Amino acid sequence: MTKLLLSLLLLCLVSCGTPSPEISSHPQSTPEAALSEKHREDYARRWAAFRCEKNGVPGADIHTLGDDVPKPSWLLSGELQLSLKFGKAYAARRAPERWRTESRYVLRILGGRELGRAESLLTGPHQGMVKVVYCPASGCVLIEESLSGAGNPMRHIVFERDAITSNWTVHYLELPRRQTPFDETVVGHVLSIANGKVYVETDGLYYAFPIGEHLARTLEFMVG
Repeated sequence: MTKLLLSLLLLCLVSCGTPSPEISSHPQSTPEAALSEKHREDYARRWAAFRCEKNGVPGADIHTLGDDVPKPSWLLSGELQLSLKFGKAYAARRAPERWRTESRYVLRILGGRELGRAESLLTGPHQGMVKVVYCPASGCVLIEESLSGAGNPMRHIVFERDAITSNWTVHYLELPRRQTPFDETVVGHVLSIANGKVYVETDGLYYAFPIGEHLARTLEFMVG
């Protein structure tokens, strides 16, 4: 009995005195994670001049639509309606590997006057994604559209209303993109449009990008 008690006591002392393997609460960093962090820092540094506070972002209504709708249409307010009429794609005249389309977004007074038109990337259902951002305070509309598939293009279109004349202008934008570790680039989350600026959240930081400084150079695009 005495030997048994001594054996148990010795076992307890050995168990208690042997340190258990340390378990780190921080997973080991991978090359991809380190590169991703560098890209985030580079983006934040480059666009720091356009930073804004979250509470400075104007409120907006966001509308999305599935890619299976044959005749997309959005009622943005009591009087504004946006629709998309699909058309054919055709090769650009000077660059056959690039494309344009006959598809058009049409903004109009509900049941009445047309306010503006803009070219779309999409030529039919099941091709991609459309998000519409409408700011009631400014009355401006932003469209974010993209073709499905890795490496395919994304476009941002703005219908801007002049606060004084109430005239409408269409702009095509190239918003800042952040590099990823996988040789792709991404645009942040578009939140609103007002005061001649597009408000974007990227990696938890908020930016107000002036429309006039981010105009697209061409409407031609490549697929794949």
